[in-house]
Amino acid sequence: MCDLAQESQKIYEDISKFESLDFGFKKEGLMLLFQKQKTLQEAIGFFYLLEQEGIEHQVLEEKAAKQMEPSIKKALGAIYYPKDAHLDPSRFMFALKQCLSKMGVDLLEHIRVLDFVSVGNKIKSAVTTNGVLSANKIILCAGAYTASLTKKLKVHLPLQAAQGHSLLYAKNSLSPKNSLILEDAKITVTPFSKGTRYAGLLNLCSLQQSLSTKKAMKIKHGVAKFLKDPIEKVQHDEMWSGLRPCTPDGVPIISQVRCYPNLFVATGHAMLGMTLGPMSGKLIAELSLDRATSLSVNGFSLSRF
Repeated sequence: MCDLAQESQKIYEDISKFESLDFGFKKEGLMLLFQKQKTLQEAIGFFYLLEQEGIEHQVLEEKAAKQMEPSIKKALGAIYYPKDAHLDPSRFMFALKQCLSKMGVDLLEHIRVLDFVSVGNKIKSAVTTNGVLSANKIILCAGAYTASLTKKLKVHLPLQAAQGHSLLYAKNSLSPKNSLILEDAKITVTPFSKGTRYAGLLNLCSLQQSLSTKKAMKIKHGVAKFLKDPIEKVQHDEMWSGLRPCTPDGVPIISQVRCYPNLFVATGHAMLGMTLGPMSGKLIAELSLDRATSLSVNGFSLSRF
């Protein structure tokens, strides 16, 4: 997983330089904030293991953390990762779509897959709301909905949907300047050019989702314990809710499907879809093209379940 994340960041850097694509990619570090001694000590023990993987970090006391991030109201301590990065997911997807269109890639939008046509152990085509699409190879990467697609082929994918929420607020003088994770509240904070996003509260659910005012209030209360940004007192600009695809062991599935050799699956990234996405895409492409993979995919195989 560490290799997957590190290689993905390198790909983001390369993409940001390609035709000067601007999607808010900034390599400005990440700070984890703690208010409980137990949580902090457990994290320090775990992250020293990551240092062995070449992931640099610094343990900070409250005073040092506040000097680096003035918006902190209360924190027992922090762990800072100077080489981490962040980006704006919506801007990234828009920029990528524009780039692919210029390259002549056909993007078929607002189309639903209804079924598949197979002969023996080979899938011949996908039946969609836009007609039948023939294909030599098929890659399924539909997030939390991927299992409902493989079910049409009687392939069991151990995937559970989990709902996440986020709130976007206009920037003010007390808005955080750095990317943060409020560990004890399980909330991530990301500074975008259009505002500050606060996200978190993953809960298992069905594929039916809805926006929850109660979840939004939980995020606001969690932020208020850590930061000075008065988001409890102002209206958010944007509220979002989405489904995360989760596997039983918390590890993504990046795999060829044994019973259908021309079917490939990439899903199960939970809350790390953007973090692990680029390298996952490269690996599934290499698998589908029968090439040697850049990283070992044994740990990501569907056959582990």
